[in-house]
Amino acid sequence: MRGAGGTAPRVHMTSLAAAFFVSGASALLFEVYWIRQVTLSIGSSPIAFALVSSLSVLGLGVGAWVFPQGIPGLRSGRWAGPVMAEAASGLSNALLPEFPFPTLPSLFLVSLFAGFVVAAVTEAWKRFPAADRKDIGPLYAWNFLGGGFGVALGGFLLLPVAGVSSTRWVALALSVLSLPLFVAAFRGGGRFGPVADPVPVRRFDFVPSALVAVTGATGMGLEILWGRWISQMAGSSVYTYFSVLAVTIVAFGAGCLFPRENGGGRRRVYAFLSLTVAYPLVLLVALLSLRGFEVSPYRAVAAWAGGSPPLAVLSSAILVLSPMLFGSGLFFSFAVGGGLSDRPPAHRTLFMSNCLGAAAGAILVPFALIPAAGTGPALAAVCASNLLPAAVMALRAEAGGRRSGVRTVLAAVPFLAAAAFWLAGRPAYFLLPREGMERTGREAPWGTSAEFFDEGPFSTVIVGGERGHEVLVVDGKPESHARRDRPTQTMLAQLPFLLKGETFLDVLLIGLGSGATLDGILLHPVRTVDCVEISPEVVRAVREGFGRRYAPALSRPGVRVIVGDGRRFLREAGRRYDLIVSQPSNPWVIGASSLFTREAFLAMERVLSPGGVAVIWFQTYGVSPEDLRVEYDTVRSVFPSVLAFSFSPGDILLVCSVAPLGVDMRTLGDGLSALPIMSYLKRETGISTPAEFLGGFLGGVPPDGARNREWNTDDRPVLEYRMARSVALRDPYPPYAVVLEPLKGRAARIAGLPPEGTRARGELFLEWGEAASRMGLARFAEEPFREALRLRGADSRTLNDLGIVRFERKEYNQASRYFDAALRLDPMNSTARENLLAIGRER
Repeated sequence: MRGAGGTAPRVHMTSLAAAFFVSGASALLFEVYWIRQVTLSIGSSPIAFALVSSLSVLGLGVGAWVFPQGIPGLRSGRWAGPVMAEAASGLSNALLPEFPFPTLPSLFLVSLFAGFVVAAVTEAWKRFPAADRKDIGPLYAWNFLGGGFGVALGGFLLLPVAGVSSTRWVALALSVLSLPLFVAAFRGGGRFGPVADPVPVRRFDFVPSALVAVTGATGMGLEILWGRWISQMAGSSVYTYFSVLAVTIVAFGAGCLFPRENGGGRRRVYAFLSLTVAYPLVLLVALLSLRGFEVSPYRAVAAWAGGSPPLAVLSSAILVLSPMLFGSGLFFSFAVGGGLSDRPPAHRTLFMSNCLGAAAGAILVPFALIPAAGTGPALAAVCASNLLPAAVMALRAEAGGRRSGVRTVLAAVPFLAAAAFWLAGRPAYFLLPREGMERTGREAPWGTSAEFFDEGPFSTVIVGGERGHEVLVVDGKPESHARRDRPTQTMLAQLPFLLKGETFLDVLLIGLGSGATLDGILLHPVRTVDCVEISPEVVRAVREGFGRRYAPALSRPGVRVIVGDGRRFLREAGRRYDLIVSQPSNPWVIGASSLFTREAFLAMERVLSPGGVAVIWFQTYGVSPEDLRVEYDTVRSVFPSVLAFSFSPGDILLVCSVAPLGVDMRTLGDGLSALPIMSYLKRETGISTPAEFLGGFLGGVPPDGARNREWNTDDRPVLEYRMARSVALRDPYPPYAVVLEPLKGRAARIAGLPPEGTRARGELFLEWGEAASRMGLARFAEEPFREALRLRGADSRTLNDLGIVRFERKEYNQASRYFDAALRLDPMNSTARENLLAIGRER
């Protein structure tokens, strides 16, 4: 059979599939752009991501539903409707960001236009003389597959390489490219006579619409529930987020490729039950049995791929998510093809119903089901919900599949009920890492050893470990260790007060963590402290965990805890602060990454009082020297005065101000003379003198005094991508001294040192160097040791210290000479003798 213009329908479908693929890629590439814009506008909070997902699919469904039927373009030329809809979609995405419209309404509007494209294409397609309703699912499939390609292209390539703005223009280019493809797909003459509509408009059966809404909600629920697991396993980075999104869309589209009669109704029932009910439950039971992380597809693939995070996360998402969403696509294709009813609704009605269900699932699953029941029972409930469409499919499918399909459904009901009951008492501890959480005599911290556990909308928070060694774990990532992070959290609060020698009345704390930093700030006579924490579960963890040591700080007069996004709070703050303390997670973590861009530092500078100070915690796990240089120069582009400190390996504190900053030994001495502060610092960090304080001083001026031309910005978040790769591609704890090389050059910033040539000056430098060595900064200790040697003369203690510096740098010949010299001056120096033996073992 041939079309109106004499061209074979197969050729039309090939061209149409290509056009619809490119259109889907353009639409989802635009969505990648809008995801970045919306999260920057309203914050990277759980509600932000839920709103983005919900509004996107809601606008898509509503757009497909409200697109007018029978417009002149569809009657005078089949290509006119799709071309006009695609042009409207591309132009709206390109032009709306140039106007001061709110981002959420803009996101809904551009999604609405994307729905117009879907409706226009299918309305034009069904007027092909050879059109058959059973082919509508495969037609949708090409749009979904293109969408998955667009997400991967934008999330993995364009954003890190070209930037956010360039991503929008590439999406516009794809939209323009789809226009001639649509014209080619619907060629064959301008006007054509009326044809029989393969989707007649008449009184329809309501059941298929209800069922595809259910599968839309359950499909989104499975994506959210298992997407959380992948994030907690591989880290909540951009790679994880876009991998889950891309795999979800592609798997659903692949399921739609199979037309209605492919395999028959009975096989459809079996496939749907196996993929969306049995598979996720078996996977959950297997992970619980195998301790989740010890047998991990992510780790296996990461090792095979040389640690490539995109490949490892994508492979994990494919293994976990694709079967479930493939099953949902199978059901959707079966429904729109008329397999559930002899009076099926219009395909646009089913498409809208599926989108509405997905939008509801994006809100209900994370904000209602998970907090009320927990991850395990929520997963069982979502899988049990899929029994309803499976049962209806079994009853309404071909006669050969009725009995066996119904029996399969009935057999699954008691299994699902038992699984839900069992999982109700099994919190998802398997989602959490074991490292650093062990209790003495116990294999893992699960069960009764967890002091606090809470599953919120998008966060799973646990506090575990012995008293004094508790670990705060958020979404599988340790965020605060009561012992390991104590020096950094303590000095984060004390640094500005000690350096400035004055009281900061109004303080803004971004990130609550364990509560130790807030507790340290309140040692000083501050007037108000506004603490902004994105996760309400973390706030509850501080109130109920850590032996409730820091809970009283939350109730102190003048302390206000705000649950929200720190970046958004900075933008909307209606007041100024004398001190800002920022302690977010790593720069590669979604939600924290926006607090390390130049725009975030500009927002901090805007809300600081004249002469105010900002302190930023920058974690260097997996960071290269170039990454540190980029971040430091990004800070310096806003704050001319920046001092860098490190009191534990892997953590850098940047003290920033527009006003000049420096280290004054007299000011430090006055601050440390206060008994409560000195006692507190001695207990928490071991620091009690100005010389020991200098042990953590890194300075912050590059050796050549030059600044890097590359900055970390909202448009080009280079650190977010670069560090996400570094965490997997390199040892998470690279040589710290190498990372810190860009920050050397500090002596000119120290005032109040003892007079030149005095022994007191030499003693201070010796104490300074030994403190730096204890803090893991041996390479930075060499300069103070050499100065001490010059001022005090050669002595066994200083020579031994210099030998240790060389030993840690693996310069064993130089180290041996220093240890030999130390022994010649003091044959009783047992430390130098032991160090020589250690060199022999290393060699």
